Amino acid sequence: MAVDIPKTFGALLIGAIVASAFSGIVTVQTFAYFKYYPTDRAPLKALAPRYFAHSVREHVFMGPSDRALWRRFED
Repeated sequence: MAVDIPKTFGALLIGAIVASAFSGIVTVQTFAYFKYYPTDRAPLKALAPRYFAHSVREHVFMGPSDRALWRRFED
C-alpha cells in the first residue's frame, strides 16, 4: 500500500498550525501562572519555566520543517 505524499500535505499543514496554536497557549498559561500564583513554593515554580522552555525548544526545532511544508503547500 503506497502513500501518496502530496495528498498528505494538507493534514501536515493543519497539524503544524494546531501545534503553533498550542505553543501560544502554553506561553499564555506560563505567564498567567506567575501572575496569579506568586506565593507558590520554589520547586513548583521551577516546573513552569522548564515546561515552557521545552515547548519553545520543540517549536524552534520544528520551525524549519513547518516553513518547508508551507512552501511546498504554496506550490
